[in-house]
Parts: sequence; structure tokens; C-alpha cells
Amino acid sequence: MNKRFIWSLLMFALALTATIGYAGDSDITVRAEVNKAFVTIGERIVCSVFVRHDPKIRLASSIEFPNSRDFEIKSVRDIPDKQDEGIVITGRNFEIAAYGLGEFVVDEILVKYLTPDGVEKEIKTSRIYITVQSVDKKGKPKQDIRGIKPPLDLPSDLKKWLMRGGILAVIAGIAITAFVSFLTKRPKIEASATVFSPHDEAYQALRTLFDSSLIREGQVKEYYIRISEIIRRYLERRYGFAAVEKTTDEISKNLRDIEAEDGVRKTIKEFLQESDIVKFAKYRPEPREIVLINKKATDIVDKTKLVETAAASQEQPAK
Repeated sequence: MNKRFIWSLLMFALALTATIGYAGDSDITVRAEVNKAFVTIGERIVCSVFVRHDPKIRLASSIEFPNSRDFEIKSVRDIPDKQDEGIVITGRNFEIAAYGLGEFVVDEILVKYLTPDGVEKEIKTSRIYITVQSVDKKGKPKQDIRGIKPPLDLPSDLKKWLMRGGILAVIAGIAITAFVSFLTKRPKIEASATVFSPHDEAYQALRTLFDSSLIREGQVKEYYIRISEIIRRYLERRYGFAAVEKTTDEISKNLRDIEAEDGVRKTIKEFLQESDIVKFAKYRPEPREIVLINKKATDIVDKTKLVETAAASQEQPAK
């Protein structure tokens, strides 16, 4: 019993150190902790930094999160100062998310402070370890899998009538569908041709992609393939040259003839090159790079969309 009790205490201590990083001395202590050590990709984590110090000590600067390369910072919120038995308690909350799988480490978080004598010093928290999984390992099916029921046996005569009736119903359904399609086909084609302009179509496709779960599910390559196709489709409709099936170099040659500023041409070329790296070179972009590629895609449409002036051109001056 003693060995089991000691082993349980040891395992509890290891689990606690995975989510809490603590350091300090008699005048000031710092502690960092996260609300969960095991998360799924894209799931938000709250990393809290608590500072306890003597009232004579002052913080020299705001607390910064050290791992912007591994985590995307969603929000930052200061913890209001309060006193507890003559000790000041303050800190900061960071809401973060990781978009890669595996083991991640929140590095030591630096806190700079001034002693009562005005000397600047610093103190660091311990590291915190976070595991990012593709799915929640704690998830369980809500229902058990039931056995398959045997098929219901019907009399042979009834089977024949049902089969004949089913065949007649299918033939009638096909005939009705073909007739309705013939009557409505032409108006639908004419209507669909005037619904979306090139930029409206691109905006709608980009919004759908931004709201998708591809990044949270780790399908970064598929995400880049789709965003590249959206912009290539837009360029093809906007400027009238084949862009969907062409290489980036071939598209770059066509860009020389379009009516656009040099900065816009440069943005389009950079967008296509960055997309190709992820699509063909197995490069895994950081979260900030995904944010930038989204912004470039939107900027391309914003700065090249055709301004509609048809209503103005129809107005004729009175003679």
C-alpha cells in the first residue's frame, strides 16, 4: 500500500508540472499555468501568468507571451491588481491556439520588475508542456452499435407486384424529371450567368473557405490548394486569360498585360509562389503565414475588381 501511495503522489506531481510553471523568491514570485494540457488542433487554451510581489516592487514592463512562432495569440487580458495580506497579486491571461500536431512547449515567461532601490531585475516562470492531438481521445460514441436485423420475408406474389410497381414508379419519375428539366433548363442557365460577378464569386468562395474547419483539422495543404484555385478562377474571369491550369510562371507573363498597379502584380505573384511552396514542396506554414495568405487573397480581389458603371453609362444628356 505504501508503494502504491507514493507512486500515485509522484504521478500527480508530474501531471501538475505539465500545466504549471512556478519560480520566485521571498519578495516576488511568478507562476504560469494553462487550463488544459491536452487539446485538439485549433482548440483555444488559456495561459495565465500570476505575479505576487511586495508592494514596494513595481513591474518594469508588460508581460509578453514568448511563443508566437508556435501558438497563435487570440486575445490578451490583464488581471486586475489586488492585495492579499499585504501582497500584490497581478498578472495577464493569454488565449492561444496551436495549429500543429505533437508536443509543444510554452517557454519561460519573462517578468521584469524594479526593486525598492530602483534596480531592474527579471524573473522567469518554468516551462509548460502541451500536447496537441488530432481528435479528443476522451470522446466516446453516444450509442452502442446494434446488430443488423434480418430482412423481412414477403410472399412471392406480393414481391412480384411490388417489383412491377417499383419499376413503373421509377420510369414515371424519370419521365417527369426529364420533362420538368426540359422546361426549366434554359431560364436557369440564363439566370445563373448573371448572378455573380468575378469579384462577388471570389468573395463568396473565400468566406466559405475562411469559415471551414480545414485548418483546425490540420488539412493545411488542402486549404492552400483551394485558396489558390479561388484566386486563379478569379483572375481567369476578371482578365480573360486561362489561369486555372497554368503554372505560376505562365500566369506571371500574363500579368504584364493586365491593367493593374505594379504593387498589385507583385502581390499576385507572391501569393501564387507562397501557395505553390505549400502545395508542392511539403512546407508547413506557421499560423501567422496563414493569416497573411488570407489577407493577400482578399487584397487581390479588392484592388482589381471591376467597378460597375453600367448605370451611369446609360444616362444620356438631354438634347
